Amino acid sequence: MRRLNSFLDRFKNLTPPEGAVKDAVCYAVKEVTGITLLTEEVTVTKERVHLRIDSVRRSEIMLSRAAILRKVSEFLPGKRVVREIL
Repeated sequence: MRRLNSFLDRFKNLTPPEGAVKDAVCYAVKEVTGITLLTEEVTVTKERVHLRIDSVRRSEIMLSRAAILRKVSEFLPGKRVVREIL
């Protein structure tokens, strides 16, 4: 009999949908900095998050970038989905 792990191996590389990543980024930014982002202001391409916001909010978020990335990885466990915020 084969082990259960061999059947579940195909699900190891699944990535969450883009909407879930956007929600996680918005929530993490709100938790860390107190800045409210709309999901329309966030674009996800590969492992990068692009923010279409004004420079004041962007610089505030960039100062807390490491904490935001840690918080996103807590919300979306498993494979690292977001590596960079631009």
